[in-house]
Amino acid sequence: MQRVTTKDLAQWTAQIQQFQEDAFGASVQSPPMVRVPAKLFKDYGEKGSLALLLRKALEYKHNNDWRRFDFQSPTKRSNNIALLLYVQEALLKAGFIKRPRIHLHSSLGSAEHERLQQVCLFKRYSFLLSKKKNFFFLLY
Repeated sequence: MQRVTTKDLAQWTAQIQQFQEDAFGASVQSPPMVRVPAKLFKDYGEKGSLALLLRKALEYKHNNDWRRFDFQSPTKRSNNIALLLYVQEALLKAGFIKRPRIHLHSSLGSAEHERLQQVCLFKRYSFLLSKKKNFFFLLY
């Protein structure tokens, strides 16, 4: 196994952020997932979010027998999205990402309710609550 340097970690961090911008950024019509928040790339602690992110990325790379990360190749796009989903799930489990809890008010029309429900459930990124308790956001 090849030795990982601080330069490697810095390059991978920049490449992951650039890939997210290219694949999930504001200019993308319908992104396949929600981006990992930028603030998580700035937590440099030994037990911080960036350390976990890079550790899980390396674990995924090793488990899938990748020789190297390749965030520029269009043919590797689906693999890289799977990698980021894996990393994002680890960040959720560790509590670095919090899923918003949302309640859709009964005054919404059925079409609007259905549309907002689809947005809220986008790639399992939020909890949609049926009762008006313990929610972060109430949508009218």
